[in-house]
Amino acid sequence: MKKSAAALLLALCALLPSCGSGETEETQPSVPADTAAAVTVTGTGKLTWHNGDANFLAVVDVTIENDSVKSIELRKSSVVSTDAFTGWRDNRETYLAQYAGLSLDAVRELKVNYPTDITDHNNVGSLEGEIDAISGATASSVVIAAAVKDAVEKYDSK
Repeated sequence: MKKSAAALLLALCALLPSCGSGETEETQPSVPADTAAAVTVTGTGKLTWHNGDANFLAVVDVTIENDSVKSIELRKSSVVSTDAFTGWRDNRETYLAQYAGLSLDAVRELKVNYPTDITDHNNVGSLEGEIDAISGATASSVVIAAAVKDAVEKYDSK
């Protein structure tokens, strides 16, 4: 009986690489699944401007990976501005590209200042942080920034 128990123990040790050898198996640190894989979160931003006649809505899908923005996509259902605003039309892709690679901390620290007087045509709001608004399309820039911040807030609350 003792021989069969010893044989069984030896057989088990043969299956385990570090059993009795004094060697330890090296392992790679694991990365939590929620931070390693890309996650897409939808955010929205709203802004009223120009005597209340201009209502902006931005709906963005923000892809987040490794604590930074991988990309953002402005949904077609957004009512950001019309292409009549040449600042927006000519610089839309450049503006959106600013978010790629931006850390989530930078998005959290971004200050979105809405217009304080919607009856003042020149009071379109502003941004403070690592994102630059498009000159001539500041209201559009502000509402998109608000939507990106909303997406990051939703991501943080998961």
